Amino acid sequence: MNTLKQLLKGKWNYNIKDNKLICRNHSGLTYVFENKDNFFFQELLTTLNRSGRANPELNVEYESPEVQMPLELFHRVLRSNEVIYEQLVGLRQSPEGLFCFSEYTKDFKLNHHEYDDVKQVYIDPQRMCKITRRIRDRERVRTKIAIEDKRIVLECEFPWTTLIILMPTVPANMG
Repeated sequence: MNTLKQLLKGKWNYNIKDNKLICRNHSGLTYVFENKDNFFFQELLTTLNRSGRANPELNVEYESPEVQMPLELFHRVLRSNEVIYEQLVGLRQSPEGLFCFSEYTKDFKLNHHEYDDVKQVYIDPQRMCKITRRIRDRERVRTKIAIEDKRIVLECEFPWTTLIILMPTVPANMG
């Protein structure tokens, strides 16, 4: 539980709505914590009260992801790209599944789901690994992913909370 609180280091705007804690930083990264355990939820609020700023206007809309993906596998492929200093990693969904690719990683399959539409986005592996590194026992966390045009939606289910990570994508010409 303490490792998830560490995700909230720095300056955050936050709001509580419908039993969910919405947190957004200046770069557009958004976390949504669903309350399953009042003790954990109170600890999150205490952490945010130190350096965060309450913003009753803050709201976020997203569709919950339905496609499962192993978080440990996702972390490892992004970590390998981080180690070789890749600035961009692509995620592509197609009828054959979800693939991760970069200059050195060629079409690494993350799941076997048959997607109806083809989408391709790019993310910063270092930024995503900074988050996934904090999650202990990644192989035990039920994870689902959805790719949208401007962000990816990653849902991580824990016994004490469901964490939704809304990570903005980056343009392909950034790398």
